[in-house]
Amino acid sequence: MRIGQQSHTQMVNHCVYFQKNCVNIVIMLTKQLLIVSHAPSPNTLELLEAVRSGAQHSDIEGIDVIVRTPFDATVDDVLDANAIILGTTENLGYMSGALKDFFDRIYYPCLEHTRGLPYCCYIRAGHDGTGTKRAIDTIVTGLRWRAVQEPLVCRGTYEDRFVEECRELGMAMAAGLESGIF
Repeated sequence: MRIGQQSHTQMVNHCVYFQKNCVNIVIMLTKQLLIVSHAPSPNTLELLEAVRSGAQHSDIEGIDVIVRTPFDATVDDVLDANAIILGTTENLGYMSGALKDFFDRIYYPCLEHTRGLPYCCYIRAGHDGTGTKRAIDTIVTGLRWRAVQEPLVCRGTYEDRFVEECRELGMAMAAGLESGIF
């Protein structure tokens, strides 16, 4: 049996204890954080790596971080995830075609199985990111996913502060998942 998002959220404890032959065995039940990001440039790859680094912070335990490009992410990746971080560039006032392709492939297979899935997103925007936010919001509203923070929009000329903001986004999502906040 696959341990999916719904069964994890129903768990009260993160550990299951067994006792056999006077030996205690502790099995840590990990949660999966899926990062689906389109990173076509060195700058956007740096932002993705910052998100991953934050999500894998040494103080956070029990979280498996899975990173996929939008083209490589599958329906099973989404069904197995306890939370998801979406990353995209702003392309002509819209999300990247790669992220749109991801949504096109997973939408109907996941529609009835991922209600309430916690998500957040970051957008590398040359302009204001408004159209990109709106497009993502429209799709995740249909999926009934739950935003756990406002979209992070890294707008304008690339700045070094974007890296730290993305690291914090990854860390916040993983910490919230670890603590059971979402």
